[in-house]
Amino acid sequence: MPTDRPTTETPGGLALVLDRLWGQEVTHKLILAELFRHTELGTSLGLWTGDDLPSVVVEPSRGIFDLALNRGPNTVGFIELKFGAESGQNQRERQRAWAEAANAHRSYILLGTSYFEIPREASVRYIGVPELLTAITATTTVGDVGELARAYVERLGRDARVWVGEHDPATANSVAILRLYQEIADAWPVTVNPWRATNPAGPDWILNGDAWTTVDIAGWQSARFYWEIAGGHLRFKVEWNGERLDRLTARTAYQRALEIAAREVGVDVEPTVQRSGRSMAAAQLPGAVRDCVLVEGRVAPEHARRLYDDATAIFDAALRHLEPLVITRR
Repeated sequence: MPTDRPTTETPGGLALVLDRLWGQEVTHKLILAELFRHTELGTSLGLWTGDDLPSVVVEPSRGIFDLALNRGPNTVGFIELKFGAESGQNQRERQRAWAEAANAHRSYILLGTSYFEIPREASVRYIGVPELLTAITATTTVGDVGELARAYVERLGRDARVWVGEHDPATANSVAILRLYQEIADAWPVTVNPWRATNPAGPDWILNGDAWTTVDIAGWQSARFYWEIAGGHLRFKVEWNGERLDRLTARTAYQRALEIAAREVGVDVEPTVQRSGRSMAAAQLPGAVRDCVLVEGRVAPEHARRLYDDATAIFDAALRHLEPLVITRR
């Protein structure tokens, strides 16, 4: 018999089912619907007031939300659940309009990487794994629903561990990487959030320093310059919107300006692998970002801020050292 499941107090069959179905959003939707119906979870999360329990509708209003908390004929709150997925702007606009028409509040329960992938709006609740775990743990129930709650808490607790404690420098866990990036960003003087980009090689996690810049220098009208953390490294990049044949010429010129800037600022850079594309990395800071910012497994805010300041100083100096771009073709 396989023994790949961790030791647990949850009955074996239920734990196995949760493990196998954990990555499916509908699993969480149906479990949370039962917990909202039969426990004080809504009160614990601040989504429900009063001594009564809500009636819960799954996929109300033809599925515009995942759950609705109703009191009699009226909807008090709508809930959208996301597990490792983003929410499109059109979807959020429809949900906003629907909730406003019903005079109901909106909440998003964001599991996995979803917590980092949805833009925030005022007056909307965003609930992540640690907050959800705390709220369910605070409820008391018995019987079948109690057994379900205990199993869900136990499995949810395994996910919650990547949200707290020390950072594992070797982890490939997406939530842990995004948490690392967010803690780095929290030390910066600009408000930015990590986000997921879908590349041909698979998803990548990016923290952009909000440094998108154009320059009024001859030959560079088709370029935008920026720097970002991606793949664990801080890279200086150029987005080239001109002729495809001119991409590497632009990249080489930008790389030369970065090398001059690095010597001027006194911070080393190293060249990146030369690849032609619309967005091209020209240079990067040496080493992994984790090594620059972690102290005893924690993000040191002063180190994260120094990373931002060094990148900004090199970036600004490089743009000053850009020379007019001359394109010569045979």
